[in-house]
Amino acid sequence: MNEKRIVYFVSDRTGLTAESYGRSLLAQFPVLEFETRKIAFVDNADQANAAAREIGAAVDENPGQVLVFSTLVEEYIRDILEAVDVCVVNLFSEFIEPLEQHLGLKSAHKLGMSHHVFGENGYQSRLDAIDYALAHDDGVRPDQYADADLVLVGVSRCGKTPCSLYIAMNFSL
Repeated sequence: MNEKRIVYFVSDRTGLTAESYGRSLLAQFPVLEFETRKIAFVDNADQANAAAREIGAAVDENPGQVLVFSTLVEEYIRDILEAVDVCVVNLFSEFIEPLEQHLGLKSAHKLGMSHHVFGENGYQSRLDAIDYALAHDDGVRPDQYADADLVLVGVSRCGKTPCSLYIAMNFSL
């Protein structure tokens, strides 16, 4: 059984959270093959309608084979997407509502709040590390290596660049 499913990751920001968590969930279904598509920065009705049209077209071409993971915050934007006849897993509402009940508080329901968990300094630290990794890639600017916490050395084409970006994005807080 090697069925191919089309999976959309839809977000009002970059889509990294929807994609990361969605892929983690899909990994539990190894017998299926997934073709993934990301629609990012869906933060108004026009963009939501465009996303809904694209997903609707995919549903028309592949009935029963389309799945959507969403991290949309605004309810009116979620409603536009959920009007399409497709399975939508809204990761935001799936977790926020139980947390609101448990904590006895309403969430802020604001876009772009995820970097506040680590504070502005942590978020900026991650951006600075990514910028440094890119600016010093492939042996550029050896006079600034003293500023690095880690220097990767290896033969050509062995994966130093993706490794340095992974480290910058995941361990720079």
